[in-house]
Formats: sequence, structure tokens, C-alpha cells
Amino acid sequence: GGERIDKFEILNIFSKIYSHKIIIEPDTSFEIDRSLNCNQFNSVTGYNPPSWINLVREMRIFFESS
Repeated sequence: GGERIDKFEILNIFSKIYSHKIIIEPDTSFEIDRSLNCNQFNSVTGYNPPSWINLVREMRIFFESS
């Protein structure tokens, strides 16, 4: 898992990386926290995850080269 991020933020990252010209509006009428806590895994393994924007960018590059 990477840094904590909400659905609104990740959708905006996808929109930016994939150059979709859409408007994403936040909906604050419902909130639920389904985030994963990977702190223990990261401390044991020494893993330092890349930022979400870099993960999505790498994913696009990977699928475009396949």
C-alpha cells in the first residue's frame, strides 16, 4: 500500500495521467475509511512505496507498452 489517499484524489490522478477531460465532483454526504495500514509491513521489509501519481503513471506506461 502507498500513502493514504481518498477516492476523489485518486480519480483526479487517473484523470490527469490518462488525459481525460472530465469534471470529478466530491461527494461528502457519505464517508467510510477503507484504507490499508501498511506501516508494519513497510517497517519490517524496508519497503518505501512510490507516490500514487508515480504508480498510476507507471501503470499507464506498462499497459501502453504491452
